[in-house]
Amino acid sequence: MIGRVLHFPELLTSELKLLQAGGELAETCQCICDLDMPFFHHEVVKKALVTAMEKKNNHVLSLLCECSQEGVINTSQMGKGFSHVLAWMTSLNIPDAKEKVTLYMAQAKHEGWLNLNFDQTQLAIPNGSKVEM
Repeated sequence: MIGRVLHFPELLTSELKLLQAGGELAETCQCICDLDMPFFHHEVVKKALVTAMEKKNNHVLSLLCECSQEGVINTSQMGKGFSHVLAWMTSLNIPDAKEKVTLYMAQAKHEGWLNLNFDQTQLAIPNGSKVEM
């Protein structure tokens, strides 16, 4: 178990690279499911959002939609993933990160893979302050 936890980030990065290189959404979603680590699915969300922003590749967002529709990633983990990105947005060094995340949240809510009640103004960040949007 510990070995899988330690290798999870590199396995996830590898899967996202394969997807960007033309891999199939359903296959990538199944690989994430096969990792059998649902308690880390917020990391999938976080990594996919950051990858979409960095690479300007919204195809990665389709993976989140697919994983949600297939029941691989639940709305709680989606919310946690978005929360992590929002909390650390200023350290990401990505131009227009705030606007991109806001757009991604609207898309996710519209497509049903982020809870409509998800409210970025209520997010606590590690030092106890609130994220200002």
